[in-house]
Amino acid sequence: MNLCDRIVTKIPLEILWTSENELESQRIDYLTPTIIRDLLKQGEVYFIVADVGQKLLWIQPAECYEFWKSEIHKHVATNLDKINLENYPGNYAYIASKWTSYAHRPVVLLEKIH
Repeated sequence: MNLCDRIVTKIPLEILWTSENELESQRIDYLTPTIIRDLLKQGEVYFIVADVGQKLLWIQPAECYEFWKSEIHKHVATNLDKINLENYPGNYAYIASKWTSYAHRPVVLLEKIH
């Protein structure tokens, strides 16, 4: 399969990919909104949205602050043991995790739960 056509088939993800290749990256830890905010204070990050049935959506670092404000901060799950979607706008949430980076910026994966 051509990687540019690859879709997310299950969550949690075990590997990240771009349209060109699979990345040698692994999950480091799960993140809270506070930790993500602290990462953003240090500089730009790559956000990646994983939604089952869709392609990975890479948010470019130049767009990370706006994406945080408009989409992420109100949807990041804080209690991973029990996610009640009714507590989030639109009845969806993200499980956020930091991954080892192939770039010089942090990589934050947002796995969409709905």
